[in-house]
Amino acid sequence: MSDEPSSEEDADPLRLVQDQIAQHIKAFSSAKRFFRRMSLLQTVSTATLGAATTFLIGLNQIYKHGWLSSLSLGFAALATVSAAWTGWYGARESWVTYQGALNRLYALRSRIALESTLPDAPTGAKRATDYHTQCQTILDDVNGQWQQNRMSQP
Repeated sequence: MSDEPSSEEDADPLRLVQDQIAQHIKAFSSAKRFFRRMSLLQTVSTATLGAATTFLIGLNQIYKHGWLSSLSLGFAALATVSAAWTGWYGARESWVTYQGALNRLYALRSRIALESTLPDAPTGAKRATDYHTQCQTILDDVNGQWQQNRMSQP
C-alpha cells in the first residue's frame, strides 16, 4: 500500500476548499504582518522627522548657525515626503483590511471543522460549494476594500 493519497482523495471538493482557505490564511497572515510593520515604520519615521525638525529649529534659535537652519529645512522636507508616503501607501488601511479578512477566514475554517463533526452535517459537493462561495465572498470583499483604499488616497 502506498502512502500517496488516492485520486479519490485528491478530488474531494471539501478538502480542496479547506486547502484554499489554508493558503489564503497563510498569504493574508504574511501580508498583515508586512503592513503592520510598514504602518509602524511610517508612523515612527514621520514623527521622528517632525521632532528632529522642531529640535533643530530650537537649536538654531540658541546657537545661530546657518548649518542648523539648513539641516532643519532638510528634515522638514523629509518629514513632508514621509507624510506623503504614508498617505499614498496606506499601510494602516491594508493592515486592518487583511486582519479583518483573516478573522473571517478563521471563522469559516472553524465552522467547517465544527460542521464536519456533526452527525447530521450535509456532505458532498453542495457543502463544498457553499464554503467556497463564502471564501470567495471574503476575497471579493478584501479586493473591494483594497480598491476603495486606493481610490480614496490623494
